[in-house]
Amino acid sequence: MLLVGVRREAEAEYTRAEGAQDAVGTTVWGRVSEQVRKLALLHAVSARPAEPEIGADAVRWASALVMHQTRRMLFMAAGHVAESPFHADCLRLIKKLREAPGRRLPHSVLLKRMKLRAKDFGDLVETLAQRGDIEVRTTPRAGSPVVEYELVGGDE
Repeated sequence: MLLVGVRREAEAEYTRAEGAQDAVGTTVWGRVSEQVRKLALLHAVSARPAEPEIGADAVRWASALVMHQTRRMLFMAAGHVAESPFHADCLRLIKKLREAPGRRLPHSVLLKRMKLRAKDFGDLVETLAQRGDIEVRTTPRAGSPVVEYELVGGDE
């Protein structure tokens, strides 16, 4: 029964990925059930080499491991696979903010690290701010205000 539940969960995720036209997601979710079965068998053989039997513990262990690894792999793919050069720049900027102390960088620092023309950088920042991925913070001071960018959206 546990293996059937795992298969149904993987099929539901596969259907969601298919609906979103996510080729990577369908490929990965399409193999989850098979991977759980293989790992459960490996667990059973490790526990009792002479008389292996796939029990509930083996299925729970395999299922937890495969589901975690699958979600982690898809998260990593989402952060590294770009659909266009502009999207690649978006991912790069988000990564720089994610790795910065407090997930925040001043305008001049981020502009230098991105190595983009000011106009292209401005378009990028505007898009990410409108999507809700970053927040532009302006602090008044004598002379010119301090502009900083902070990552506020979920981890893409």
